Amino acid sequence: VLLAIGLSKRGTIINNPNRTGILREIGGGLKYMWKNSILLKTSILAFIVVMMVTNYNVLIPLTARDALHLDESGGGLLMTWIGVGAVLGSIVTAVTHKKAAKKWFFEIVCFAAAAATVFIGFMGNYALTTASLILSGFTFAMFISMTNSQLQANSSQQYRGRGTTVTVSTPS
Repeated sequence: VLLAIGLSKRGTIINNPNRTGILREIGGGLKYMWKNSILLKTSILAFIVVMMVTNYNVLIPLTARDALHLDESGGGLLMTWIGVGAVLGSIVTAVTHKKAAKKWFFEIVCFAAAAATVFIGFMGNYALTTASLILSGFTFAMFISMTNSQLQANSSQQYRGRGTTVTVSTPS
């Protein structure tokens, strides 16, 4: 990863002189998103998944202790399975990026991420919990990548990277 970053093209940083204030920029971004159905749908799905799914890892120690009767090292191993799933999900996303561009695929990944997370809470079996954790990490990694791709691909240059104060210009 460091080698790839080191070999990548470097741009020059140019301050954006057209800044109108943070509240106006947020308002402009929200209006732009509201008018673009792909951005709106992606943002709503992202909000739901992030609000409902992303904090499940805080329950893993309780699941390990109370449902699976594991000690700290067993709980740590459960957290490892999430990472294994995330790595696999990242690899699959990179390989299947053309299929990931299909609308229905994104929705399936969102649903699968939520379903896998819900199942974790109902497991009393180590193998089933492990499978759910791997699936959860897998689908969440895909979800994050696909969400970013959807938002970047469907935004005009003017609205890409609005959270930053600078624009990067790549030399030709």
